[in-house]
Amino acid sequence: MDVTSNERLKTGIRHHQAGRLAEAEQIYREILQLRPNDPEALHLLGVLTGQRGKTDAAIELVRRAIGVKPRFAEAYRNLGTLLSEKGGFNEAGAAFQTLLQEWPTDCPLHRELGAKFAGNEYFQQAISAFSKAAPRGWRSTRSTRAWGHRPMRW
Repeated sequence: MDVTSNERLKTGIRHHQAGRLAEAEQIYREILQLRPNDPEALHLLGVLTGQRGKTDAAIELVRRAIGVKPRFAEAYRNLGTLLSEKGGFNEAGAAFQTLLQEWPTDCPLHRELGAKFAGNEYFQQAISAFSKAAPRGWRSTRSTRAWGHRPMRW
């Protein structure tokens, strides 16, 4: 991405974060006119499209972004969310499993996915994700006290 496109993308993101969706959409589409396979613009336009309730179109855009940039964690996360919102958590599970396999040491990601799995009654996947969410040594005295638990005595 050249400097101009990068600056335009940042401007689009600022509009998007401020809730100015029409302005953000216009910028993302301008970038895609110049660079039809720009993964960031495809992904962000997909997120924006999903926010507007056009889930099928949003899924297609995010999938295109992943097709261009296969190791795109945020896109997989949003694809899984869009698919689960659509009611297809079985299909969303594949996107979430890709996240777990590709980024095995990302503790916040595992915690987030564990909650999504548990909320959809995929308890084995939730247990697996939660078990990877806590770094080694999480049962230290300090961390257990922070949760209001007394340390175990052996």
